[in-house]
This record gives sequence, structure tokens and C-alpha cells, in this order.
Amino acid sequence: MLTSLRLAICLTVFFTCLAARPVAAQSGSTTESEAAASKPQTQTETLRALAASHAGVVKAIQERQTSAKAANGTPSAETLQKELAELEMRRDALEKDFLAVAAGVTNQEYLGEIRDEAPLSLEQELSRLLIPMVSEVRKLSKKPRALQELQDNLTLQENRRDLAQLAVANLSAQLKTLAISKEPKQSDLTKLLQRQLESWETRLSESQSRALALERQIHELKQDTTGVWSSLAEAGQTFVFTRGRNILLAIVAFIAVFFGLRLLYFYGLKIVPISKMEKLSFFSRLLGLLNQALSLSLGTLAALAVLYASGDWLLGGVAMLILLGIAIAAKNGLTQYFEQVRMLLNLGSAREGERVLIDGVPWRIGTINLQTRLTNPCIDGPGLRVPLEQLMTMTSRQEGHEAWFPCRTGDMLLLPDDLFAKVHHISPDFVEITFRGGISRLIPTPEFVKLQPANLSEGFLVSATLGLDYRHQPDITQSIPAQLQADLRTGLLERVPAEHLVDLSVTFKEAATSSLDLGMIAKFSGAAADQYLELRRLLQQIAVESCNTHGWHIAFPQVVVHHHPDTAS
Repeated sequence: MLTSLRLAICLTVFFTCLAARPVAAQSGSTTESEAAASKPQTQTETLRALAASHAGVVKAIQERQTSAKAANGTPSAETLQKELAELEMRRDALEKDFLAVAAGVTNQEYLGEIRDEAPLSLEQELSRLLIPMVSEVRKLSKKPRALQELQDNLTLQENRRDLAQLAVANLSAQLKTLAISKEPKQSDLTKLLQRQLESWETRLSESQSRALALERQIHELKQDTTGVWSSLAEAGQTFVFTRGRNILLAIVAFIAVFFGLRLLYFYGLKIVPISKMEKLSFFSRLLGLLNQALSLSLGTLAALAVLYASGDWLLGGVAMLILLGIAIAAKNGLTQYFEQVRMLLNLGSAREGERVLIDGVPWRIGTINLQTRLTNPCIDGPGLRVPLEQLMTMTSRQEGHEAWFPCRTGDMLLLPDDLFAKVHHISPDFVEITFRGGISRLIPTPEFVKLQPANLSEGFLVSATLGLDYRHQPDITQSIPAQLQADLRTGLLERVPAEHLVDLSVTFKEAATSSLDLGMIAKFSGAAADQYLELRRLLQQIAVESCNTHGWHIAFPQVVVHHHPDTAS
């Protein structure tokens, strides 16, 4: 809906900018046409005028025919035949107009001989739309172009005047030279020079008078106080009351039809809740897509109908050119638009509610539209906004039972190299973690996923091994593990609440070379994650204290040297 509304607003702004100036010229021509139409001719007067014109043409045809017969075989005969053909065409046109006005029908209509003068041409139709707009734009520069044309003509006349003055001066000098040499005035040379002098004096006078007239016209044109800003102000005033009203009505018509159909569809879905039926979800999407296309199309047609009804052909022509350009662009990208329709119908490679990976981070696809929202329940913020073109390049799959992210905000993590940190903030771009001591670090989200951190807030285990001396062999499998487990439970519960200790076990692990090893495993809930390092050390500490209390000897590596008697001795 927002995209369609932006398109309507862009069309309106374009119409307004292009139409501001031509309105003044249109209003002027409308005034002249109204003045001419204020004196309509009656049908009889029209027929009388046509009859008089027809009689004049017939008389001229008869005269040309007589002249053509007299000039048969002469060079002028071909010219007379061409004039005769043109007059006959004029006579036929007048007879056709006379019959159409008098009888209401023509011979061609009766005989079924009406044919198009020329086949329909797209270039001609486009030129008919463009010529009025170009003409109106040319009117904006009418005064500068007229002034430049007068200046060019004045320069030409001044050059001609200078040349004529030079010619008159040279010819006068030649005549004076002949008079000094007592050349007879009736000689051929004197007569020829005199005729040339008179001819150039006429040219000089003509160029001087023409230059004076052009200077006067330039002066009057420059005295015109109607400037660009006053013309724009006049055009703006006229626009508000004429073409501006047409644009406003067209906008109102578009909004009424567009939002009317959208509201009708919205409340219709409330009566018939198709979108809530899983089996009919495809038809719901199809109806929504058709409603958007139909609302935009009918809204545009309503705006064009308003411009057509108001007789505003300039705005109508501009609107048709824009729609034609959109249609051509849509034709070139037809395959891409088809794929977009598939995506909007939830039939593409990426579908709503499924899981898609972007840079190794999983995201859930929301409602597919021109802009689709991707979310992750473990990542803070509204998620990602992905255009439809980018979503078309992705492939999604249905959700499983796997996690959406290694951690959430506030979780305690164990990073490689036994680094202990707390998650402070998670965004689509970075994960901010805080180490002990207050040191913070920003890690790009894709790289953080590659670190594969251990999330202690989901629960964790602490394990250790205790090696006792072989002297405790009789009790190592029964009494000692039970007593050690009881001591560990007592010592751990002094440091952590009982609900944090999920499980505790002490079992015989193995009989090593120098010791009898016991395995100690304590399982804690995520609430005790911030004590992970302390609990790992505490497990060892309590085990040693238990050994001291019960007199258990902790084994240490022993080296036994066996001495064999020297066989040589």
C-alpha cells in the first residue's frame, strides 16, 4: 500500500511541475475560442459560405482548363495541369463538406468507402501527445528567442547597410572620375554605372529602413516589463484555479478508489476469515495480491477519468506517457516480476515462518512483502528488513529443534582458552561481551557464531579426579566414594543454594599406575554460572579437606627400582 501511494504522489508532483506554466497559455487560447464561439453561425449561413467557395473553385477550374487547352504543348502546360489537379481536390473536399452539413452523411459513408488515411503508427500517436507539451514548453522561451532572432536580423541588416554604403561610395567615385574625364553621359559605361548606383542606393535605403524597424521592435520588446517571475506568478495563480483543481480532483478520485477497495477487502476478510484457515492460505494471499493490483489499476483509471472529463489533455497526455513507460519497463522485467509474484504467493524458494541462514546466523522469515522482516528470538531489536529482490536469492527450510543462537543477552559463556565472559548485548551486527574486570569486547555476529562458545547459563558440569594411595584398596569402591560424596555435597551447599546443585556423583574411575582414581562430577543449574571458576576450584578444595579429615593418603608418582644380582659375579 505504501509503495502504491508513493507512486501516486510521484505522479501528482510530476504533473504539477510540468503543468504550472502551460495553464496560462491554455487559458488565453480558451478565451479566444470562447470569443469566437460567442457568434455561432447557423446551418444556412454555413451552407451559403461553402456554396460560394465551391463556385469560386469551379470558376477557377474552368479558367485553368481553358488556359491548359490554349497552352497545349508549351512548357507552361505542366504547371497548369498541376494547378488544375489541386483545384479539383479542393472542389471535392468542398462538396464533401457541403453534403455532410446539408444531409448529415457523405457519399463515402453511403458506399462504404471510408478508409483510414494511413495505418496506425505508434510514433505518430506519441508525437500527437508530445507536440502539445513541447509547444507549451517553447512558450516559456518565446520572448528570449524572439529577441535573439531580432538581434540576428539587425546584425544582418547592418552588414548589408555597410556593404551597400561601400558599393554606393565606389560607384559614385567611378562616375565622378568619368565626369572629370569628360565621358559622355549617354555612353554605355556611364549608363551602366548609373543603373548600378541607383540599384545600390535602393538597397541601402531598404537596409537602413529595415534596421530602423528592427531597432524599434527590439526597443519595444525590451520595454516589456513582463518578466520571468511575473509570468511564473501569473501561471501559478491560474494553476490554482484551473489545472490545480483538476489534479486535486484526480488525487481525490485515486485515494477514494484505492483505499475504498482496500477497506472493502479488509472488512470482507473479517466476515470470511480465509487467512485463518490453513488450507486456504494460498487463496488468501492470491486475493490479497489481486486486491492490491486491482486497487492500484482502478485508482489510476479513476484519476485518468477525472482528467479526461475535465478536458485537461496536457495532464492526460503526460499521465499516459508515464503509464506507457511503466508498461514498457514491466515488459522488459516480466520474468523478474513473475518470480516476485511467486514469492508474494509464498511459493518461492524462501517461505514464511521458515528458517534461513545469513552469514551463518539463522533467521525466521516473517510476512513476505516488498520489505520482509527477519527475526531471531535470541537477537535483540526488531531484526532485519530485507527487500523482496534479496529474499528471492535465498533458500529456506522448516524449523527443527536446533537452537537459534548460542546464547541470549545476560548469559555466561566459556570461550576458548578458558575465557569466562558475560553477554551484554546481541545485535545483528555485533555481540558485546564483558570479561571479569569490566573489559568489554565487540565481536561481529558471524564470527561469534564460529567461536562456538559454551553457554554456562543452560547448565554446566564441574568434574575432577582424585588419586588415593593403594593402601585404601579395600575401601576404594564402596565406603570412600560414599563418604567423599557426602562431604562434597555438604561443602558445596555451604556455597550455593540447594536448587542450584542439580546432581553430584563420586565413582571409582580406574586403577592407575601409582594411584586409585576417583571421578567427581557436580552438575549445576544455569543460575550458578557466574560461580563457574570458583566451583571448579572448590571441588578440588573440598576433596583435599575430606582426605585430611578421614586420613586418606593422596597418591603421588612412585619409581620402583628392581635390583637384579650380577650374573657375572
